[in-house]
Amino acid sequence: PDPKKKTNLDEEILKKDSSDILSMLEGNTSETLEDIKHEFTIKGGNEGLLLHDFVDIMLRNLQYNGAAEKYDLVLRLIDLFEQIDVNGDEHLEWKEFTNHIIELGMVRKDNTCGDAIKTYRMRNKE
Repeated sequence: PDPKKKTNLDEEILKKDSSDILSMLEGNTSETLEDIKHEFTIKGGNEGLLLHDFVDIMLRNLQYNGAAEKYDLVLRLIDLFEQIDVNGDEHLEWKEFTNHIIELGMVRKDNTCGDAIKTYRMRNKE
């Protein structure tokens, strides 16, 4: 089978909103976000992360159970990357990522993750 061709299962998984990723981030602390930002900076430099680096970083920082959940998460992370990379330069910068997550939180009227990012930003200004 062609690995680039999406199956019906893949299509069902991709129908899930990227706010699912926000839900997974909600339990994380501002320290976890600092770790994610550090990895963004190291691997992405000034240009931002490539897709495979983004997925790798997020898999290390989000919790999932088993291969099926990991597969589901990888597909959602790919979808999220594509949603955020609206200019199509195939790079994702930290600012783009955090702005998107905050916007998702506002849409959901759930500011848990947004608050964690704001706390992170305030701590970095000190």
